[in-house]
Amino acid sequence: MNKRALYLIITIVFCFTKQETFAQWYVGGSLGYQEESSQSLLHFSPEAGYSFNPHWTVGLGISLENWIYQVKIIDPNDANHYTAEDKSVFRCNLNPYVRYTFFRTDRLSLFADAAASFDANHDFHVNYLGLRPGMSYQLTDHFTAVAHLGFIGSENQNFKAEAGLDNLEFSLYYLFGKKGQ
Repeated sequence: MNKRALYLIITIVFCFTKQETFAQWYVGGSLGYQEESSQSLLHFSPEAGYSFNPHWTVGLGISLENWIYQVKIIDPNDANHYTAEDKSVFRCNLNPYVRYTFFRTDRLSLFADAAASFDANHDFHVNYLGLRPGMSYQLTDHFTAVAHLGFIGSENQNFKAEAGLDNLEFSLYYLFGKKGQ
């Protein structure tokens, strides 16, 4: 066996061994509720993912939303009189992502997700496709708090760029196995 082949084998074994010491599964998600005048939204988003190494992660989230709003039904005999009726819409979205972590300290990480959202109620129509910057803070060996800080990309075929506290989203992950999410 020549030296190049031996070097290649050692490099591949080292990479896979190093990868296995970092590889980690996680589950988590977020739960939210918004109420505004005559509307309310209950949002539940479970998520699971796998970190291959300190930089690359793949994951899949599912967004389950129940939107309740009021509809005014006008009395046909008196246009000034109406009754209010609650209507409900349930939505389910599949949200795959690939995460690149570009900065990491012992507990704090900064990352960007290349993310998409597909509407599972309407033939998997693409809701959005873009980048979601974020950060994570490892609370313990098994729990990590995650925050997404905005979005830039295409949403419903329109360009959208948003950032700030209005677009802040929090999640909590449970990490299996070794420390290192």
